[in-house]
Amino acid sequence: MTERPIILLGAARSGTKLLRDLIAASAAVTAVPYDINYVWRVGNEGIPHDEFPAAEVTPRKSAFVRAQVNRLSKAPARGTRPIEKTVSNPLRLPYVARVFPDADYVWLIRDGRDVAESAMRCWVEPPDSGALFRKLREMPWRHTYKYAVGHGIRLAKQRLNPDSVLASWGPRYAGIDDDVRDKTLAEVCALQWKRSVEAFARDSHVLPSLLTVRYEDLAARPGDVLFGLAEALELPDPDTVARRATAVVRPDRVGGAKALSASDKRLISSVLADTSSSDNPTEDPR
Repeated sequence: MTERPIILLGAARSGTKLLRDLIAASAAVTAVPYDINYVWRVGNEGIPHDEFPAAEVTPRKSAFVRAQVNRLSKAPARGTRPIEKTVSNPLRLPYVARVFPDADYVWLIRDGRDVAESAMRCWVEPPDSGALFRKLREMPWRHTYKYAVGHGIRLAKQRLNPDSVLASWGPRYAGIDDDVRDKTLAEVCALQWKRSVEAFARDSHVLPSLLTVRYEDLAARPGDVLFGLAEALELPDPDTVARRATAVVRPDRVGGAKALSASDKRLISSVLADTSSSDNPTEDPR
């Protein structure tokens, strides 16, 4: 029997990969090593975005996602707790909660302007071939070939034209294709963050348990933040997790929005203007 899962939630480029790997420094935790949106999409291929309604969950879909999390993390064989993070999941919390009603959930929130700046770079950077091939090797092809073929075509186009912007990167909120056509990249990246945090604020009440980490606190006090989080998750070795955080996390990981042009700063600020301060933790002007 698999130990209680840990589901890490956060908008794309909020630092979820970093936090996942820090939590997985515990001997009691094993990580799914990359986002698995292709797993979550199995059975939902007809939905053109990632906002799956809870009514779409079936026992078969739920069993498939859980089996893939166990397989990719190898948690059952190691007697550890799996940790999974897929950045589209905040858009569909009621769906996720039905699949994992027994999980501990961790929400990571980061300044939306820094997130947008980081996401803008991801939309234009060439794909990581090593990570892509690793994921392709481990894909359950019988279930995910439609996703894999489409994703492969998109990446091939990006390879052939490195200066182009991807047709879509990261969480696909409802309406993203129209926004990609009509808005600037800065606005789309800001909207990806905004839609993720607004969906979380609307639906987080469905989660059976919830812990919150602010990225800026993690950057400033990594050892303290991870020790407290490890204790809250009832991990047996919080000191190990805290030491790993202290060794890895740098305080200069905040403030990326300073690199934005003045026009992009204005556009992003306009998109995020009506997002509450509780969702956007840093309020200093940039």
